[in-house]
Amino acid sequence: MIRNISLILLIGLVWGQSNNDLRKKVTQLEKSVDSLKKIINTLKYDMDDLADENRKFYSRIKKITNNSSNNSSNDVFESKIDGDFEGWEGETIVKLMNGQIWQQVEYYYTYTYSFMPNALVYKTGGIYKMKVDGVDKAIGVMRLK
Repeated sequence: MIRNISLILLIGLVWGQSNNDLRKKVTQLEKSVDSLKKIINTLKYDMDDLADENRKFYSRIKKITNNSSNNSSNDVFESKIDGDFEGWEGETIVKLMNGQIWQQVEYYYTYTYSFMPNALVYKTGGIYKMKVDGVDKAIGVMRLK
């Protein structure tokens, strides 16, 4: 950072700008850098909050499905995705480690990369939803195999 400021001062001298003008510009740049640092920190906290909410949602789904006496063993289960998961693209096909294959039927697009993330599949309102770790939303799916 100091090298960059020194370089700006040197360039300013070559261009014939006064030290006061250059110092004002350097001060503005330093304020901009500080503002960007604050924004980055805020985004980090937001991402942590989203991850916490994701874990809480996942935990609630598990509690609800475990406490319900009406659920058959086919209405909820947990597995891992077999290999890479790169998010939802509209008609994404997902193969689970238990051998089942599911296809996205609810339109949603998001890109996220993870290797063998946990996936929770549950039935709600007559349709199956898949909640994948790292994705905020549970997506409607149908079983292919």
